[in-house]
Amino acid sequence: MVIYLEGCESGSMFEEFGTCVGDLHSFSWMEDCDANDLCKEIFGVQYGRVRNRTEESHVMKYGDMSHIMEFLLTCMGGSSSKS
Repeated sequence: MVIYLEGCESGSMFEEFGTCVGDLHSFSWMEDCDANDLCKEIFGVQYGRVRNRTEESHVMKYGDMSHIMEFLLTCMGGSSSKS
């Protein structure tokens, strides 16, 4: 199981701060899934690309890393995103 968790929405509780529902980290991994073939992309490659793109946050990974060399399709489901 892979869980992407965003934990820096604390500013959203104040009306005077203009916050956005779509943060860069979430947008980056979803866009990466759309742009790449889930049958050929592995979690480790996606993690590196998304971490490099998310400059202002501390993107981290925790837990069992045995899935890091698995293809995204194993957890994302569906068919190939690119033909």
